[in-house]
Amino acid sequence: MSEPVVVQGTTVASPYDHGTTSAAVQSGAAPSGDFTKGSKQEVRCRDPFFALLLWGNVGAICGVVAAYGTAAFEKVFGDQNSSVDWAPYLYAAAVTGIFSLILAAIMFLVMMKIPKFMIKTSLIFVVILSGVWCVIAFIGGNMIGGIIGAVFFLLMMCYARAVWSRIPFATVRASWPPLHASKNSFFTRNKSSTYPTF
Repeated sequence: MSEPVVVQGTTVASPYDHGTTSAAVQSGAAPSGDFTKGSKQEVRCRDPFFALLLWGNVGAICGVVAAYGTAAFEKVFGDQNSSVDWAPYLYAAAVTGIFSLILAAIMFLVMMKIPKFMIKTSLIFVVILSGVWCVIAFIGGNMIGGIIGAVFFLLMMCYARAVWSRIPFATVRASWPPLHASKNSFFTRNKSSTYPTF
């Protein structure tokens, strides 16, 4: 029976611990604690143009509602001779709203369980759908639509190719903290930090 092979390497500091050097980790010393973690940033608006644009948009919506919204409601609900019964519409809106909230919560849990599969499926679906659109447009004799579809198909293929290798890194944030933190299955602990290893 042969002896197990022992592989040794150089210990490095955690990338999430900015106060411990590689030398300190190799010596087993604890972090000194005299390093600067950062300074408090001043609270100020860093995008005033877009802030004004946002509040202008909100103000325009409120102005349109104030100017024309009440008249529209009075026209619909103010007519006493109207024989329209609004109760079924309200019930249907309430039921569909509750159903959509429940379905969204379920899909959120599913997405958190298999984020990598969901993202890859959506990318493949978009690529296939853009290709089908291109083919149908050309078969139907719509050359402009076919050319636009071909452009979108190529763009989607380039986009899928560019982001495909980054999907595992993008899904770590979705799957690791809420689902695996309590199980402690993705963690490596050292003296100064706890961080995931893959």
